[in-house]
Amino acid sequence: MLSGGQKQRIAIARSIISDPKILLLDEATASLDVKAEDVVQDALSEISVDRTTLVIAHKLATVQKADKIIVMANGAIVEQGTHLALLKKDGYYAALVAAQDLGGVDDEKAELRDPKNHGNEYDDIDRPTSSHKSNSIVPEAPQANLESTELNAGTLNYSLLRCIIIMFAEQKNCGFWFALATGSCIIGGATYPAQALLFSKLIVVFQLPKDEAHQQANFYSLMFFVVALGNLVGYFMLGVTCNVISQRGE
Repeated sequence: MLSGGQKQRIAIARSIISDPKILLLDEATASLDVKAEDVVQDALSEISVDRTTLVIAHKLATVQKADKIIVMANGAIVEQGTHLALLKKDGYYAALVAAQDLGGVDDEKAELRDPKNHGNEYDDIDRPTSSHKSNSIVPEAPQANLESTELNAGTLNYSLLRCIIIMFAEQKNCGFWFALATGSCIIGGATYPAQALLFSKLIVVFQLPKDEAHQQANFYSLMFFVVALGNLVGYFMLGVTCNVISQRGE
């Protein structure tokens, strides 16, 4: 009965309590909201002191403080270094940082270009290691930006119907629940035209003779009650199915 974020936090807590020599984190904060992510990230930063920690992440905000960041593309290492050093190269990593709109990127670049900031803080940046020289296959900045654009190509301008089809295709284990949710939506949506139809019929009742009007009024009142029951069942099933889909979806 736990959410994805709660399961993830429990897994992280178990790994911390076991006090491992090497801590391997694979998308450790992927299912957490922003507030919970900050709390968990602070805790991970504290327990990573004096411990080898390997972090696999697509959210670059979680690896900015790492001693070494390795950027991979198509199974090969294309860049490696600290956060500031990779920003200075203005290659793959800088393009990814810009794409994720991490705060302070422009300020950090401006600080790197400032001639006043050539103290010891950036000495390591200006002295690349021999592995950088021998294995460096970093593209020029325009090429990195071009490849970043190509990665995003083909994901835009999809129609609503195509997006729905893709979603259904990726969540085949929830097919029954999607069908049930669709039926529930139809029932809920049918409430409004049903009410409009009953109101139009009910107005005519006032023009009928007394006995017949009384009989018709009772009938349409019963119909309104049936519509209300249908609305109750439809929205109840919609809530149940959406809850199941949100927990079973991958």
